[in-house]
Amino acid sequence: MGRSILCRFALALSTVLTISTTMWPSAAQSPSQVSVAKFAHLRVYRSRRVTGSALAPSIYVDDREVARVGNGRRISIRLLPGAHNIRSDDKSSLIALDAAAGQEYFVRVDEEVGFWKGHGKLTLLVSEQGSAEFRLQKPVEDDRRIARDLIEDDATAVEGSEPAPPTSATEASGESATPINVSFTSTPSGADIEIDGSFVGNTPSSVELAAGDHSVVIKKAGHNAWERRLKVMSGDIKLNADLEKQKDPQ
Repeated sequence: MGRSILCRFALALSTVLTISTTMWPSAAQSPSQVSVAKFAHLRVYRSRRVTGSALAPSIYVDDREVARVGNGRRISIRLLPGAHNIRSDDKSSLIALDAAAGQEYFVRVDEEVGFWKGHGKLTLLVSEQGSAEFRLQKPVEDDRRIARDLIEDDATAVEGSEPAPPTSATEASGESATPINVSFTSTPSGADIEIDGSFVGNTPSSVELAAGDHSVVIKKAGHNAWERRLKVMSGDIKLNADLEKQKDPQ
């Protein structure tokens, strides 16, 4: 009698455990346990610049520090589909991202002048621009990779990042897409430099740009803005902006 009851109890317990493991998988499932096809891919990079070159802003995903991105570096982060908050040390740079499985998202880090701790402004870019710029950078150094379970293999990330269509005669002809050094000066000096709508530093400064067309604005308080459309092809480029003083209102 006692043995029969024990057998029935063991059978019932086994059934309950089987149902539990089938219906309720582990809630602590991490991104590394999910099929690669179910991930979204966040490509974060920082174009090489003279301004703030020694700084390495941290990148956070949902308030978890993932990596520090130095000058001319890139990192690829796997995300589970759904809503995520992406930011740098500067909390005002928050990007609210609704990630979809299999999609790539490109975020550029621009160093904010005036911060000494490595604060960076984040900009979400269209894939055509972000993919081309991302591939020009180098992988983030090993000692700056923090949340390793979220970081993708760099070779796989670059391979999966589709090249953007040619944006200039240089790229269309198959020539090297190596960044081109452009030096900016102005009279008077100390003017703000904006390239493609983003602040990159003050004159005098040197900036590396990808081949193609770029909009350049150099401006200083009390002077008229200097605006040009620049076509970067090859070789070192030097530009000097003569800023005219604004006329006093009559």
